[in-house]
Amino acid sequence: TTWAVAFAFEVPTFLPSPPPAVCSRRKLFEQFRAVGAAACTLVTVVPPRPTVAAPPRSSSRSAARFAAEYDDMLHPGCDRRIEVDPTPIRGDFGESRFLVRFSGTDVGPDGLGPIIRLGCTEETVQKYKLRSWSFEGRVNAAGTDIDAGDNVHVGRWHVPTEDQAWAGIRWADGNRWIVKKQ
Repeated sequence: TTWAVAFAFEVPTFLPSPPPAVCSRRKLFEQFRAVGAAACTLVTVVPPRPTVAAPPRSSSRSAARFAAEYDDMLHPGCDRRIEVDPTPIRGDFGESRFLVRFSGTDVGPDGLGPIIRLGCTEETVQKYKLRSWSFEGRVNAAGTDIDAGDNVHVGRWHVPTEDQAWAGIRWADGNRWIVKKQ
């Protein structure tokens, strides 16, 4: 018989050691196989719990705020309009976004340059002629950023504040498109 010593409150106590377990590799393997089979049976018998669909990461309501007619501070009197397709699409890197269509009018022929700051007045329309244009762009899923992909029309939605009560787009070049009051 083998004895082990345990100390409790510093008083020695002698306890018999547990009897040696009788275990062979074959018995161990059979137990392991039985547990594994039970686990597999559980996995196949238990149906998966229904999952709740994740909320959409993009919101057409956020992007829809860009759908409006605008006053362009650099081109007063010229038409500016953005239409938003409410169906989100996937971008090149898997991000969700919305297609938009920019449209409007300007004076003068195409290609006068990016710095032209002519308004659409009677005088400029008579002198340079009025022309219409349109092109496509995109709004991010959060409905905060807009980009026409031309490195000119890149902007962010401006929410009215106490100091700046206008709603619209602040463009990277400093221009503003302010939503027209209906």
